[in-house]
Amino acid sequence: SSFLDGGIFVYLLKPKTGEVIQKEQIYSVQPETGEMARSELPYDMPPEHPGAKSDIMLTNGDHVYMRHLQFNPEDISDHQLAGGSATITEVLNSIENRDDAHDFKYTGQHPGEGEQLLSNSGLLDDSWFNQSYWSVNGVAHSRMLCFSNKQICGLRAFDASRRHDRSTFAPREEDYTLFAMNKRDGKEQWSRKISIRGRAMVLTNDKLFVAGTPNVVPEEDPWAAFKGQKGGELWVFSASDGKQLARYKLGARPVYDGLIATHGRLYVSLQDGSVLCLEEC
Repeated sequence: SSFLDGGIFVYLLKPKTGEVIQKEQIYSVQPETGEMARSELPYDMPPEHPGAKSDIMLTNGDHVYMRHLQFNPEDISDHQLAGGSATITEVLNSIENRDDAHDFKYTGQHPGEGEQLLSNSGLLDDSWFNQSYWSVNGVAHSRMLCFSNKQICGLRAFDASRRHDRSTFAPREEDYTLFAMNKRDGKEQWSRKISIRGRAMVLTNDKLFVAGTPNVVPEEDPWAAFKGQKGGELWVFSASDGKQLARYKLGARPVYDGLIATHGRLYVSLQDGSVLCLEEC
C-alpha cells in the first residue's frame, strides 16, 4: 500500500543491461501530518495523493498501468489516476467534449483510457469473491478475461455480474458461463454453460483455451476438486461460435492465470511445479 512503510517503489530499467534509469516512490501520506489524505469516496482520492496498491503491471502500448495508476513509460515520475485528469468528476464532465469519447469508459472505480484490463480486487486474487471482477475498458465484468483486437472472452460464476449483487453460487454441473462479446460495441456474440472451473484462459486467432478443475463435488470430500485433488483439464473452444473442439486431462491443477500461447504453442503452468508445452490444439 502507498499509505504504509514508505509506500511502493517503481523502477524503470534497461532490459538488456539491467541499468536503472529511474526509481519512483509512490508514497501517499501527507508530509505535514503523516496521515492519509481525506476523500469523500474511496476511489476519488486527491490528485496529489491518489493512493495505490501493488499489482501486476500492464501496458496497452502507450501507457503502463498498476491498477488505477497510469504511468508514462518514458518517464515514470509522470504518474496519475488513469484517465489523466485531476478528479473523476472532471474526467466525466469532459467526456462529451472528447473526439475519442467512444473509446473512453468509466469503470465505476476510476476512469480508464484506452485498452485497459482491470481487476477491482487485484489480478493476483483467485478467490472468486462475488463482488470482485475483471473488466476491459469498463465492460465484460467476469471472473477472468482474455481479449484480442476484436473480441473479449470471459468466464462467469454468477448469473449476475454487478459488484453489489447478493447472488450465491453452488457448484452444479454446467454452472459456469463462458461467453464472447464484440470488443467494439460490447454486444454478446455467444455464451454457453460449461462444467469446468476455469483458472486460466487464453485467446488465439480462432480458438479459446480454458484450463481449470472439473466442476464436481464428491460426497466423500466436497472440496477435493477445489483443492486440486481431481487433477486439471484443458478445454478448447471455437472463438467464433463457442463450439467445444477438444478436451484434455492434465496431471495437476493449473496455476491461476498460468496459461499463455505464442508461436503456435501453448504453455500451461501446473501446481505440481511442472510446465507443459503443447502444440496449439
